[in-house]
Amino acid sequence: MERKSEEKTNDKKFEVVIRTTRKGFGFVTPPGKEEGIKLERKELNTALNGDLVMADISRLPRITKIIKRKKMKFVGLLEKDADGYFVIPDDLKVYCDFFVPKESLNGAKEGEKVQVSLQKWTDPVLEPIASVERVLGAPGKHAVEMDAILIERELEEAFPDNVLKEAEKLSKNISEDEVARRRDMRGITTFTIDPETAKDFDDALSLKTLPNGNYEIGIHIADVSHFVRPGTVLDDEARKRSTSIYLVDRVIPMLPEKISNDLCSLNPNEDRLSYSAIFEIDKDAQVQAEWFGRTIIHSDKRFSYKEAQDTIDAKTGILSDELLVLDAISKKLKDENAKAGSINFEEQEFVCKIDENGTPVSFVKREPLDTHKLIEQFMLLANRRVAHFVEDKTKDNKDLPFIYRIHKRPEPEKLENLRELFRNFHINLPNEAHMLTNQEINSILEKTHGTPIESLVGKAFLKSMQRAEYNVENIGHFGLSFKSYTHFTSPIRRYADLMIHRLLSGYLSKDERLSYDKEWYKEQSLYASQRERVAEEAERESIKYKQAEYISMHAHTVWNGRVAGINNFGMFVEDLATGAQGLLHIRDLGDEYFTYNEKEMKLVGEKSKKAYQLGDPVSVRVKRVDVGKRQIDLLLKV
Repeated sequence: MERKSEEKTNDKKFEVVIRTTRKGFGFVTPPGKEEGIKLERKELNTALNGDLVMADISRLPRITKIIKRKKMKFVGLLEKDADGYFVIPDDLKVYCDFFVPKESLNGAKEGEKVQVSLQKWTDPVLEPIASVERVLGAPGKHAVEMDAILIERELEEAFPDNVLKEAEKLSKNISEDEVARRRDMRGITTFTIDPETAKDFDDALSLKTLPNGNYEIGIHIADVSHFVRPGTVLDDEARKRSTSIYLVDRVIPMLPEKISNDLCSLNPNEDRLSYSAIFEIDKDAQVQAEWFGRTIIHSDKRFSYKEAQDTIDAKTGILSDELLVLDAISKKLKDENAKAGSINFEEQEFVCKIDENGTPVSFVKREPLDTHKLIEQFMLLANRRVAHFVEDKTKDNKDLPFIYRIHKRPEPEKLENLRELFRNFHINLPNEAHMLTNQEINSILEKTHGTPIESLVGKAFLKSMQRAEYNVENIGHFGLSFKSYTHFTSPIRRYADLMIHRLLSGYLSKDERLSYDKEWYKEQSLYASQRERVAEEAERESIKYKQAEYISMHAHTVWNGRVAGINNFGMFVEDLATGAQGLLHIRDLGDEYFTYNEKEMKLVGEKSKKAYQLGDPVSVRVKRVDVGKRQIDLLLKV
């Protein structure tokens, strides 16, 4: 009996990553459970969002120990009151301010944005003690706010000197011995298609018509693995960064520009080293043969997406014959993938245009071109076939590693939330999560295309999905409906792709002396997935900041918006011109009292019975903007 009691107690004590809110609540989810348990601030025991903690829910839920802090450095605004100096953190999930002793200001002045380091926090009743590590400058300035987004997430922009020195020693000269080790593709028509503003070109396509009428299509990827070798400081830095980051005003590359913009950029009219997936494809877009390996290429032309699209539309111009063939085959590949169940998400994306001072001047909705889809389809083909090739090579030895890009099915509870939401739009979903097929999702997306709820339905589906991730265990990719998938196509900006190139080289060489540590690759896959999420968060924050800043500059402009969210305190309205979202509080809906109908997700007027629901068009004006907090409050247009 005593043993059973002890086991029961142990089940109630567990290690977990805690989630916290600005209001001081915490949430922990016991192993094997789906619902989180709410903790009051007094029970958090100084735990902050993302910390690894020991939770005890045997009686009153509480945190008994901080095992590991997620971070020790925070960015915020330095203020002063009668008790001294303190920092209000930018991170809205941090529920406390940081007390800064006068001797720890390190030259910082009241009203400046700073980075502080947590020094001591043992009593949850008191505020944590911190010291200023870095002064960023005056809040509201473009450079300061963009720097703060990076520093808050411990993302370094500048490369260490030893990394830059190592990169500078690399030469672009290609020896005859190196050429002899590669498949020479320099005599075949090759070109790149990239954004107008691109500075590095990491993939190229080649096309050759074969005597049997089929096409030899090459997908050529910059051979980063030739220049960045394991054991070098360059490789260590790339692994640490894991991914390039794209803010509104800058790119923080994974690799120094000497590599990303020069040595490994597939520039036109220059010989370049590449890693290629080459396919023999018939006119029905069926793969008849494939080859993977290192190549040398010579790009004949650098297209922008629009330039390539204009050539396809005109059916004439430089390399028009090649573009038209690739366009036709890419569309057949897309149709095949759609039939197999690849989900056709077309997210609404806004590009922020800024002036030389970083001030937002406009937001432009990015319209997808056929040339975007052309490149996408050939990258999907390469990624899928490489994954299938390696999976076949390693099927008899489960200890051999590879890094797959996997995507799990939606979780049952998220599907239930989705079902409740869609019921209001008279859209029915299956009762069981495993019964939701990709074809059903595509059918709903197609039916709602062009309707007021199109964007809402697409975002709801995306929110219900689990995140794609890197993993050494292959469970397939739900969203793409591929049994095997990887990331082979962007080693300039993703370290996972660089590892995949190295692994593929090992399997192609059949060198039995090669040793693989699957556990190491498992850890690196997890780290790459985590860093990807941090990068995406930083990118979203930079857009949200610029949206709030732009709205504050056009506060008298009436929004033509759409209801994007509803809860018991109001509704969120999305601006159709910028993608920004603001809150229209329930108290500002008019002279009458509105109630929240949770079942139907509506706000209903008590007297008029006027109702607001998701997807409804609504015209609003700005009440208040807090640019620093990215918060926009709205009023109805009168």
